[in-house]
Amino acid sequence: MEMETAKSAIEMFLVNVEDKKLRMVLQSFVDKCQMCIDMKLSLRLTEAKKAKYRRLVAQGSELANKYSRYAGDMGMINEFDLMKKEATNVADSLGDAEGALRADSEAAKREIEVILDRIKEELINEESVKSNAEAERKAKMDMRYTTALEDYRELLACTYVMRNKFKNVTDTRDDIRQSVSTARNSIISEGYNK
Repeated sequence: MEMETAKSAIEMFLVNVEDKKLRMVLQSFVDKCQMCIDMKLSLRLTEAKKAKYRRLVAQGSELANKYSRYAGDMGMINEFDLMKKEATNVADSLGDAEGALRADSEAAKREIEVILDRIKEELINEESVKSNAEAERKAKMDMRYTTALEDYRELLACTYVMRNKFKNVTDTRDDIRQSVSTARNSIISEGYNK
């Protein structure tokens, strides 16, 4: 997003520039920005997706916190039953999101490799490098590659957070199920002992 904003700002400024040298310099910046935009990952996290994932993680955390307040209190069977249903829904949503993120991460990893190869090929074709190793080294320092790599890191970070929260909620759901079962057994055994 920053690159698009920078490109637009330079283009707007470029309209009013009359000095030919300055126009050429600014146009080269616009071209570099466009190259970076073209090399960005197509599977980037949008603000809407980030907000959705934050809401899911918050729901999972809220559920785990709610259960931790009631854990061990067998008189709360009705609350446990409601939490069990809620945990199932939250775990399902988290699982879907985690699966989609994992698939996007795998595709983005392949896309990163393609971007690196395109930059290496470009360097070799320009004959600005003497070997493949030098092309690889320079390509990894190229702004287009580092920009795509940052997008990939953000995607991976979100994937791992989602994976951890999904595991936490499924563990909580299993604990809630056990609590419901234990509470029901306690109620049944108390009924027989009277």
